[in-house]
Amino acid sequence: MANSNAKSDNGPHGANPTNSTFSLRLRPADYQNLMSIAGIRRMSIAELAREFILDGLRNALDPDEIERQFEEEKQRLLAAAAEMRKSSASSAGRR
Repeated sequence: MANSNAKSDNGPHGANPTNSTFSLRLRPADYQNLMSIAGIRRMSIAELAREFILDGLRNALDPDEIERQFEEEKQRLLAAAAEMRKSSASSAGRR
């Protein structure tokens, strides 16, 4: 669950927040991996997490990535529908 605490130059409820802070829960193994990667890169865990989040946001907004995900989902749905048709046809033939 995210706990958003926006900080602003215009007071605590200003219109132009400069940063937002939130916490999140990680499984212990994920936290250990994050700590290890941060150590290897000589970064703080917060810096690494911020980098991962910003990379994810860039990918989520990238038109080529969106097209790739749409195509992947389309293929998954087409394969599922073909499997359902095949199963349905097999069941109808056994009656």
